[in-house]
Amino acid sequence: MNRVYVIGAGAVCAIGGNLEESLRSLEAGESGLVPAPASLTGTGLPVGLVKESDAVLEAGLGIPSYRLISRTALLGMKAAREAWKSAAPKIRRVGRIGLISGTSVGGMDLSEKYWKGHRDEIRSGRPLGEAALDYLRMHACGEGTAAIAEYLGLGFDFVTTISTACSSAANAIMLGARLIAAGELETAIVGGADALTAFTINGFNSLMIYSGKPCRPFAEERDGLNLGEGAGYLVLSSSSEGALCEVAGWANVNEAFHQTASSPEGDGPYSAMTKALSLAGLDPSRVGYVNTHGTATPGNDASEYAALRRVFGSKLPPFGSVKNLIGHTLGASEGIEACFCAASIAGLTSAWGRPDCILSNAFGFSGNQTSLVFLKCGEPSEAVTVDRKEIEPVPPAGFKRTSRGDYDLVAEVKISEGEEPDYKAIIKNANLRRRMSSLIKRGVAAGLECLSSAGMLDSEGKLKEELGGLITATGFGFLEDTLKFGDSIIDQQEKALNPQPFMQSTFNTIGGQLAQLLGERCYNMTYVHGRSGFGAALADAALLMKEGSGPVLVGWFEEDNAVSDSVLRQLGRKVLPHEARFMLLRAK
Repeated sequence: MNRVYVIGAGAVCAIGGNLEESLRSLEAGESGLVPAPASLTGTGLPVGLVKESDAVLEAGLGIPSYRLISRTALLGMKAAREAWKSAAPKIRRVGRIGLISGTSVGGMDLSEKYWKGHRDEIRSGRPLGEAALDYLRMHACGEGTAAIAEYLGLGFDFVTTISTACSSAANAIMLGARLIAAGELETAIVGGADALTAFTINGFNSLMIYSGKPCRPFAEERDGLNLGEGAGYLVLSSSSEGALCEVAGWANVNEAFHQTASSPEGDGPYSAMTKALSLAGLDPSRVGYVNTHGTATPGNDASEYAALRRVFGSKLPPFGSVKNLIGHTLGASEGIEACFCAASIAGLTSAWGRPDCILSNAFGFSGNQTSLVFLKCGEPSEAVTVDRKEIEPVPPAGFKRTSRGDYDLVAEVKISEGEEPDYKAIIKNANLRRRMSSLIKRGVAAGLECLSSAGMLDSEGKLKEELGGLITATGFGFLEDTLKFGDSIIDQQEKALNPQPFMQSTFNTIGGQLAQLLGERCYNMTYVHGRSGFGAALADAALLMKEGSGPVLVGWFEEDNAVSDSVLRQLGRKVLPHEARFMLLRAK
């Protein structure tokens, strides 16, 4: 297994237009939280706002004025360009190179603006014209990643997008590290980007976890989070030349506890941290600093602290959160914070002391929990070397089907639109089932039926054998829930909103619901890169099995939606299949 090194980093956030500025502000403890501008939301809630306008970002990036690009993508372009510029002089051989980006909102910053004034026109299915399509073409998360790839112009061999809510960038970093460790890539640009939107601000506010004051992670009087925006990317390499640090360990689990909350005991965070340290071959005593997820919500901070005490006992190292300075940047959070981790270990800032090892956490909705271990180059570890079979190179973006020579297809179940099964018989948890939207029920049912047909479930609906992974993919996800919550923001003028459609709009909801029903704390990932997302999921499953995992459940889901179908047709693109489809794969 190759070792993985960080050779470049770039970030933009509320406390800096680049990594150097951000580090100076971090060291000074300067907060970038300000009242949300009225052009974004009427709530006036505190947000971590990047100071540069879209026009300033476009000018700095050299984007032609006639191109309309989402703010998420613009932030991503700026941070990824900085990361690559810092890494390029150190690279003697690029080799196979990948771009893996995480995001939560994708291009919603554009699409929600157009939706506010033209939703009836869009719903009608009438021809919209190029001006309207420009606002809508970047809604899907993968479009932003594709724009970043085009802008960098590096001829990527591998491009994909991950959306697991607030752990998205962490999972992008982890996937890049795994691909380099396995020898499938030599270089990878990894991280995430997210812009502020009225949708997410109102969504978290509807959950009653958004503070009206600057947030205070881990403080006794904490009362909620503040959102922020930004982007952060690392350049990973199999070569240590000029490296800032090593990515020595990583782990992802699903806590299988609740859709939006963590367990009081911190079971998920504990599992992610201990597995990441184990892979790195490090005793907890080697950790010099913990960059916590630290959102400042009462429940999540308590859960993470309980997990920290379980991992470190009475010898708890210094720990903290940067979200009181930059806000919670959702899918971008670990991208930005990983840059701070690498810079701290490399001695570029003394904000967190001079740690040789940092453990960094990122936790998302639907129980998705990820921990990363950053280690000073040359520091000894006892990381396990895994003997692997020869691994075929991952195909370029667009993914051909992963070779069946890698695995056996044990079972496959597809539930198409209009072919509704007896959900009561399949999803026996009535409380959970009643809260599910139609697509979530279809997806969960397809996953459970796939496991059942493979003989994997007992009479109580629990697994007879642990899964090695639960991986899903989608193009637009739960668009009906997204549109429903977007409508309520407009119609109710951002007041007294029902949080249910917001919670169900998260792309990794089906994977999280399956994990919760099964009580399964396995690896859990969601790809959102258009039609190629399912290929990415299959490639990830093959990699998991070659790493020695048990059987992997892989699924695709998409709903029949007049809005997305109409927009896709007018853009000259194929309509995605309206179905929920799951496959159970087992290594040969």
